[in-house]
Amino acid sequence: MPALRNSFLKIFCCALFLAPAVASAQNTFTYQTTVISGDLDCNTEAQNLGGRFQVATKVASVNAVCRGEKMVPSYPAPVKVYMLGLVYSASRPYSPYTVAIGGQVGQTWTQQGEQILYPTLESCQVDLSAQVALYERQVGLHVVSATCEFDETVATSQFVLKMDGFGSQFPAERKTQFFRFTPGGLAGAGEVYETAIAQRLTMAGAVIAKQGAGRFYYYRQTVAPVRYDRLVFMNTTDECATQLNDIKTIYEQAGSVRPLIWCADSRPNVIFEGDFRISEILPYADASYGSFADCLRDRSFVLSDARNRRALGAVCAPDLFHDNSYRMTLYTKN
Repeated sequence: MPALRNSFLKIFCCALFLAPAVASAQNTFTYQTTVISGDLDCNTEAQNLGGRFQVATKVASVNAVCRGEKMVPSYPAPVKVYMLGLVYSASRPYSPYTVAIGGQVGQTWTQQGEQILYPTLESCQVDLSAQVALYERQVGLHVVSATCEFDETVATSQFVLKMDGFGSQFPAERKTQFFRFTPGGLAGAGEVYETAIAQRLTMAGAVIAKQGAGRFYYYRQTVAPVRYDRLVFMNTTDECATQLNDIKTIYEQAGSVRPLIWCADSRPNVIFEGDFRISEILPYADASYGSFADCLRDRSFVLSDARNRRALGAVCAPDLFHDNSYRMTLYTKN
């Protein structure tokens, strides 16, 4: 038994001796980014990048290198871009919290005549300092890389303002997160709707970083409870406008205090506050009407049917499966 105890003590002592070595094991990692060339040369930009990275992450040493230069397409002339790289040692890699403002939204190509947030390099660069300050104040991380990137994924010239922030924790602790709200149908709606949406986001505790071109970029701990719906197609704008008050009632009954509703592309567009969704239910599978007026006249009767007691309201729209006919769609809350 004493021999067994001595063996255990030896193993325990060895484990204590080896633990710090295991905990401090270092690996080599890299971070790469690009910046638009300016007054500084590529090597100086790389060294400055490395210095900011060390301040943010508190790593002991960083090897910063200029990886080369390239020309990227732009309007009215191509621009020179520096490709920068960092090599550092740490127990695990530091991951940036990236914020991007502008550029392509989803897989939608920019349409002719559509507004662009940063159409030129200058329009993006003039916004950099203010956006970096807001990022650091709201997120609580150090911005290591901030640049304007040419968006090569769209048909028209535009730039994306991009920021990478780092912290010394794993993972980096953030005070807030960055979100993008992109309701459709704002192109012909006018500034009054864009202003109203911004007010709703602000009242929900969001700090708006940028708005324009039908997009809202903001900081908040969680996504703001401001939502967007686009309802069924209408044949004409008049058919849509005739039912705006009915649609407003649907959302008010669901719990939205101030729904914002307008017609765009002959479709009702709704901005509303709340953590609910509106979904469609059809009253009868074969219910079809010969005219828009016939459908409107039948709404009260359909809504009074006990089978439709879950419905908050109804909207008449063209029947997509039958020409020259209309279908009534009932809406309920989820």
